[in-house]
Amino acid sequence: MISNVVVRYSRRAQDEVILPSEPLRPGAIRDSNSVMLAAAIHNTGGTTSFMGIMRDDFAAFVAALKKSLSTHDMVVISGGTAVGGRDFISDLIREVGEVVIDGVPMRSGRPLIMGIANGKPIVAVAGHPPEAL
Repeated sequence: MISNVVVRYSRRAQDEVILPSEPLRPGAIRDSNSVMLAAAIHNTGGTTSFMGIMRDDFAAFVAALKKSLSTHDMVVISGGTAVGGRDFISDLIREVGEVVIDGVPMRSGRPLIMGIANGKPIVAVAGHPPEAL
């Protein structure tokens, strides 16, 4: 079942896009999710700030997420939603707030995690581009 949800808000939402990963190495795949996610947010009337690519460092990520939550209405994280040694987004959200959805039944894993912290939504999508949108 497909449904369409309309969200109304009184001012332009300011969203933060954060990508967890190591810096790009030679031969690695370039980020395309930040552009696609920013375009999707812009198409709904929001604005975005790009935090860059985060290292897989839990403490640094917690600090970046707290900073983003203090200055933005919503945070979108791309990548790190799988179950693996370097995938800690569920724990990250629990560190700053509450996990509301921890995975959905999708074919290649559980790419969607949603949470809330300080009354602000945190949406974490898969790093694999077709699953991110």
